[in-house]
Amino acid sequence: MKFSYNWVSSFFYNFPDADGLCELLTMAGLEVDGINPASFDFSGLVVAKILDVYSHPNSDKLKICSIDDSEAVNSVVCGAPNTFVGTKVIYARPGAIIDGKEIKTVSIKGVKSQGMLIGAEELGLFDDCCGLLELHDGFELGVDFKESSLLPDSIIDVDLTPNRSDCLSIRGLVREISTIIDKPAIETNFRSCSATFSSKLKVELSAPDACPIYIGLPIENLDINAPTPFWIAERLRRSGIRTINAIVDVTNYVMIELGQPMHAFDYQKLVAPIDIGYSKSKRKLKLLDGRVVELEDDVLLISDKKGPLALAGIMGGEESAISSQTESIFLEAAYFDPIAISGRARRYGLATDASSRFERGVDFQIQDRAIERAAELIIDICGGSRGILTKEVNLDFIPTLKKVTLRSEKLNQQLAMELEYEEVERILSSLGFNPQMVQEAWSCVIPSWRFDLSIEQDLVEEIARIVGYDKIPTTSVSKSIGISDVSDSGIDENSLKYYLVDHGLQEVITYSFISNDLQKKFLELKEHAVKLINPISSDMNEMRCSLVPGLIETAVYNINRQQSSIRIFETGQCFEKENGGITQIDRLGILLMNDVSKVSWCEDRKIDFFDLKGILEGISSMNRGEKLKFQPMDSQWFSIGQCAQIKKLDGRAIGVMGSLHPRLVREFNFPNEVFLADIQLQPLLFGEVPSFEPISKYPDVTRDLSIVIDEQILWDEVRDVIKNISDPRIVEICLFDIFRGPGINPDQKSLSFSVRLRGLGGTLEENEIKQLVDLIVERLGEILNACLRG
Repeated sequence: MKFSYNWVSSFFYNFPDADGLCELLTMAGLEVDGINPASFDFSGLVVAKILDVYSHPNSDKLKICSIDDSEAVNSVVCGAPNTFVGTKVIYARPGAIIDGKEIKTVSIKGVKSQGMLIGAEELGLFDDCCGLLELHDGFELGVDFKESSLLPDSIIDVDLTPNRSDCLSIRGLVREISTIIDKPAIETNFRSCSATFSSKLKVELSAPDACPIYIGLPIENLDINAPTPFWIAERLRRSGIRTINAIVDVTNYVMIELGQPMHAFDYQKLVAPIDIGYSKSKRKLKLLDGRVVELEDDVLLISDKKGPLALAGIMGGEESAISSQTESIFLEAAYFDPIAISGRARRYGLATDASSRFERGVDFQIQDRAIERAAELIIDICGGSRGILTKEVNLDFIPTLKKVTLRSEKLNQQLAMELEYEEVERILSSLGFNPQMVQEAWSCVIPSWRFDLSIEQDLVEEIARIVGYDKIPTTSVSKSIGISDVSDSGIDENSLKYYLVDHGLQEVITYSFISNDLQKKFLELKEHAVKLINPISSDMNEMRCSLVPGLIETAVYNINRQQSSIRIFETGQCFEKENGGITQIDRLGILLMNDVSKVSWCEDRKIDFFDLKGILEGISSMNRGEKLKFQPMDSQWFSIGQCAQIKKLDGRAIGVMGSLHPRLVREFNFPNEVFLADIQLQPLLFGEVPSFEPISKYPDVTRDLSIVIDEQILWDEVRDVIKNISDPRIVEICLFDIFRGPGINPDQKSLSFSVRLRGLGGTLEENEIKQLVDLIVERLGEILNACLRG
């Protein structure tokens, strides 16, 4: 928020200088980003009048102007296009100084020029203004322009946090400064003009939850080409807003002055009724900047009988805009619910002063005052007469004023100091809280312009910042810290990360926000995505449901920078809608791509599915956790035959892994296969408490078996059948061969595996070994229909 120091200081007597004001604002929580002069330094400039204009005898582009500065009539050569007889201008007499340069009497193409006529550019005022700076009739001839133009001045830039929308206006800043310096502000009185014609437009509120207040006022017989007064143009410029025409400048001026964005339609282009409601059927609207946008269903519009007129709270449409032929306008002021406006401007690549205010929250009790102020200024500048005010209000959706109680005990405890009751009441009253003392506490009504206050702690903070954070006593913080319990049954997250780093992976951190377009490529159940009401940008409009999209974006970023071998991982929270709420799950994501030879000189092959599987199995072995099961599955974003669901032994699914689908490999321009895993983090961190087992005194016995089973049966199922025999003499089962070919049916396969056996109280006898092997073969036949290979 940029504002003019002179504008704000005009509301006070004995006001601090600009540097002092900046320090006070910063200490009160309104950080000042910078302070700059409003113009070049100058002296010797006076107000003068052009008496006559002559053609230059030696130049077609130059003119000779006869200038009256109340002391003398001088001749000045000028090349500006707007040298008109009777115009009041700024005249630099010989000897005047502008930005350190002295103005002298010189000869220009053979004609003597006694000084110089000044344009805005010469003073460093307007960037896009050409020609002389024309002054209105209120300037007296011969007066010092520095004094009459409120120059010099300083432009102060305050970096407001999103919660302080009340200070996005001069009115709000004056209210804040009045409290800080403990001086009352001078009240500004606005006059209200009475209606002189009975014209009135009908207004309907189709979405009262989004727009519960809408006020409109017709004004006729306007001189649309009337120039904007210098004082309005200058105040706008010093607030960072360029001038357009008198009507638009007045609406912008009222927005800066009172904080209420406004808009003016060409009255003759409207067909009643005016309706404020959500878009329907993908309508289109051509905006003031010439762009045509397609309107989505959740976009709030201002429409008439013909169609959309404006994006509510953001930007008007070109069709209903005022032009040089406009003779009457329909002036509007409204209150829009911040949620109905948030994010819509960014969706269309817009950033307007109006949308930034409506998104943060506009005072819902200022609309009447704003439209009366704008009407007063427009009629003073452009003439005309006003019609009947149209006001549509839905009381059911207007915000209610909150009541918050501030206890003196709580205040003193939080600030570690005791404040006088009178000082607390002064601060609360000056901020507009209307405090009432009730039993050592103040009952406060939160004013309509403070959307950010709702609890007692908010009022404590308000008192603290006005009193001054530097005045709050410093106290030492002490806390007894006990030794936390460390579980032996698992590992911590850092140990997991060190394990992955030791295996050649690098940790990355990506945004929790993600684009809808990217997420839907990897999300099976799209309804689980959490959409953001007010995203920071259009490509970050959802919370991530998986770490995979972020890893993909990171890989693409590195591939584009000639990083051919990528082995990365990330741990972080993912978010999903569930049972009407939002769940947050810690997950681990891994991405591997390119040659193993890029990492190790002793191997020359491509990274494959089993490299990733081995890393995951190694994690479970770190903490003696139960081994993971990998079950084949189908997925839209994994390759067929190279996708597995990761499960615990109890059958609980905790993640997926596999090779990225070739379609997506081509879409993201990856040069090689990409292998990904997305798995819940917590199940990986818990295992068993390590225990000691004595070495057996008895020798092990190993028996090899070859069985024929159906092709679709997995080795894990075979191993589980043998383990479920639950005989402690079966020590280990290990697969060493898979055979498909001659002698085996096409829909079958042969598995060869070894079973290691050990006696409990002595060396196993041959008959015991035979009984165990027969039992294993029997169970495999009963459960999996397996038979020994002949």
